[in-house]
Parts: sequence; C-alpha cells; structure tokens
Amino acid sequence: MHRSVAVLASLLFAAACASTGSAPSCNVAPAADHHQHLLSAEAAKLGGDPPLAAVDAPPEIAQLLADRAARWNDKKALEDLFTEDSVVYTHDDHNWIRGRAAVADYLGGRFARAYTVTPAAVHLDGETGYVAGYFTRPDKHFGTVQMSLRKGGDGKWRIAAESPVFPGPAVRTEYNAEQLIRNLDAAGIRRAAVLSTAYWFGSPFHKNVETELEKVRAENDWTADQAAGYPGRLIAFMSVNPLKDYALGELERCAKSGRFKGVKLHFGNSQIDLKNPQHVEELVGKDLGVFGTVGGIART
Repeated sequence: MHRSVAVLASLLFAAACASTGSAPSCNVAPAADHHQHLLSAEAAKLGGDPPLAAVDAPPEIAQLLADRAARWNDKKALEDLFTEDSVVYTHDDHNWIRGRAAVADYLGGRFARAYTVTPAAVHLDGETGYVAGYFTRPDKHFGTVQMSLRKGGDGKWRIAAESPVFPGPAVRTEYNAEQLIRNLDAAGIRRAAVLSTAYWFGSPFHKNVETELEKVRAENDWTADQAAGYPGRLIAFMSVNPLKDYALGELERCAKSGRFKGVKLHFGNSQIDLKNPQHVEELVGKDLGVFGTVGGIART
C-alpha cells in the first residue's frame, strides 16, 4: 500500500468516527482504496498529448478511406477494400482474423454507427504503404487505427492488415467536485480527501509552462473552492513540486489560508531522487517545517 493510501484511509476513518461520536472501535469503515484528484480545465490541458493533426492523403488513398466510410456496415461491399490474405486484430478475442470475407464480416458488424477514418500519417513506398489515424464521428475521435496497405495488380490500393484500438485517444477533461460527489454517492462513500494537481505545472514532464507559479496557485485555490462547496464531505490537499524555489512560499500561503488539511507530494512526477543529497536537503528544509501546520501528508 502506498504511503498516500494509508494516510488518506486513516483520515477518512477518523473523520467518519468523529462525525458519529463513536469510539475508535466504531462500526463505520472507510469505503476507499486510493486517493482522488480534482482537475481544473487548465490542468486538464497538461493531462495528455492532443490528437495529431489530420493530413491530406494521396487521392487514391483518400478514395479508399472514403469507400471504407461509405461501406461501413455493408459486409459484402467491404470485401473489395481488403486483400485476399488480409488480417484484422480483434480485441474481443485478442487475436487476428484472417481472410477477406472473414475480415469484412467482422468489421461490417463491429460498429454501431457510421464513422470516418481520419489519417494522421500516410506513407507509400512502391506497392506498399500504411495509414495511421483515428476512427472519427462528428463529435470526437473514438479510436485509433493503423492500416497496412498493398497495391494490387489492378492498380487499386487495398487494406492488407488493420490494428484498431478502442477507446482512444485519451483526452483529459475537467473533473470537479460536483462530478466527484455523484460518484461518491453512487459508491456509498461519505467523505473524501481531494488532492490538487498543482504540482503538474511545475513538473519536469511539462516544460516551459507560462506563468507557472500563477497557475500553481490558481490550481490549489480552485481545489479549495471545489471542496468548500461540500463542507463535511470533502477536505482539500494542496500540492507543489517541492524542488521549486517557490515551493516553501506556496506551502506557507496555503497553510495560512486555513483551507487545506494536507499536502500532496508526487515524487515521481517531480522527479525527486532520494539518493540525491541535494534533493533530500530540499525536502527536509522546505517541507517538514510546514507539515505540522497543514496536517496530513500524501506522497507518491
């Protein structure tokens, strides 16, 4: 069990017993097995790489993809778009389906609604090539796909192999307290500690973040605002990359605000090396003097 899991579980248990006035042996058990982050719209932008931009395919490949979209649920018509020895990977069985008729039969019944294939990369080399891209509907990309292509004796390009992945691509969106409360209610969880993702803005994984400190502060404050909307149910943990020169100031600011009950430290995201004496000195010098003021500690 992670240190953060143990700390949060003990906090939730203590809060539950305190709310009922029971002794430590009360019958209330915490319904939690991991911590939960809230995520503002600004932080969500850092949560994953955006989809690749669409590219213009050569006319013959663009026609192949257009035919694929037009025949999406016509099994017989799909057959001509695949080579005789074509294969497609299926997540249903985690295996390959081989042969034009079998591939068309599978794909012709695989999708519930019409779609297009948006190419993000196209490469042709003589009689072979590939397309990498997305399965797309008007509202979003809902899957990724790579197709190996082969040019037949009749001059037509066909799909020789196809590897789809669903769902995809992963795109993070805001996750706020209202959404969390709905999930807590559905799971029967009475209270939760919610952790800020402010440390993302100071992570070495996200380089050249503009107005970094301003965004760190805003994310911590947003988390506190979200928790404040559900007093008695949500408690807020602030966060920061402890190696940053502004870390102590942000810890003290959040501690003095009285809006936070704990600190979230993510050693991996902050690339902290406990074998590095300088990193250890930074942690001890900046953090430990403030922890007693703030309350709990969550580390991963």
